[in-house]
Amino acid sequence: NTAFAERNTAGRRAGKSELDAIIRDAVRFGGGTRDGAAETADALFGSGIFKVSDVKAILRDAQLAGTANNADPIEFARMAISANQTLGIQPNRMGQVFGMGTYAGQQGGFEIRDMAKWLPQQMAAAKAAGFSGESAFAKLAALNQAAVVTAGTRDEAGNNVVNLLGKMASMD
Repeated sequence: NTAFAERNTAGRRAGKSELDAIIRDAVRFGGGTRDGAAETADALFGSGIFKVSDVKAILRDAQLAGTANNADPIEFARMAISANQTLGIQPNRMGQVFGMGTYAGQQGGFEIRDMAKWLPQQMAAAKAAGFSGESAFAKLAALNQAAVVTAGTRDEAGNNVVNLLGKMASMD
């Protein structure tokens, strides 16, 4: 109903088989489980910002990134939602964004699971500070790696980055 809200009842029923095909395709492409892919698709559709074709592309990349990082693909969906809403990153570029996050997580102590938790809040703060696009995402990923070196915990590092970005946007 959410994915095909513009359709009548018969069209929504037909959409059910389309969704099943999208979910099966994503699992074949990126691994994971059908249930995980269905939950991830639900999160993407539930945001109300992506079309069916966008969800299909993001879901494939989220499943792949989740499998590669031994993480829940729904976390990547949340990153995609925030990246699109706050940094203006287009749906067809989310695979590259997930790749940047994966690379940064492998290079330092701020893992992809930590990024999934902190990046949505950080991206909103970055937007307020004037950052946008994929380069802003890359800067945030690198900034988190630098912050974890001087912080006591990963959560403290994520919070430190939020605070820094908040100060950059403040009048003082």
